[in-house]
Amino acid sequence: MTEPTSSISEPGASTHTGNTWEAAKTGVTDTVCGGEALLRSNPVGAVLGALAIGVAIGYLVSQREPSRRERYIDQPLEDLQSLVRTLAGRATKQAGRGSDAAAGVVESLLARIKKNLNF
Repeated sequence: MTEPTSSISEPGASTHTGNTWEAAKTGVTDTVCGGEALLRSNPVGAVLGALAIGVAIGYLVSQREPSRRERYIDQPLEDLQSLVRTLAGRATKQAGRGSDAAAGVVESLLARIKKNLNF
């Protein structure tokens, strides 16, 4: 059988962990100080940037509910208008077809009348 090895029991492991922690702390401190220096050198840009980010987040998060008028009056009227337009278009097509048929019937009636009256 093999005995489990532990990285904690290895010599120098705690020193390596300590060095990594100190390096991470130093990196974060440097980043914070650099950000602070950037803010101090350009405060207007920082404020405008924060404002732009806030507006973008607000726009993405906001979902305005429609008002009662929009929900119960405007939207149903728009739906009704759309339906009426669709039906009017279909009726116009049918009327066009029907007028051609009616013209044919009238022509045939006139032809019969003409034939019977010998014009």
